[in-house]
Amino acid sequence: AGLDQLEADVADGSFTGTIADEDVHTALERGLLERLGADLGGKLRAGRSRNDQIATLFRMYLRDHARTIGGLIADLQSALVGLAEAHPDVAMPGRTHLQHAQPVL
Repeated sequence: AGLDQLEADVADGSFTGTIADEDVHTALERGLLERLGADLGGKLRAGRSRNDQIATLFRMYLRDHARTIGGLIADLQSALVGLAEAHPDVAMPGRTHLQHAQPVL
């Protein structure tokens, strides 16, 4: 709930970093402390370095976007199959190992 509230506050501009914040991590930690209190918000960084936080954030980002990318690849595959079925007699340039190869019918 605290992360969702902080995300909404960042999105609508009601939460921003200050001069006192060393970096974005410090600002987010401050935002959680303000919303959750010291008992819960203070546990955010327990045993975690900034590198751990960045690695976790990157994995979360990739997980969230993997489905979107997978869907786009499936759409591309469907479009290519549709074109191949619509034009069965058109020669397609062949390539192998990034070099020209025999055209494929």
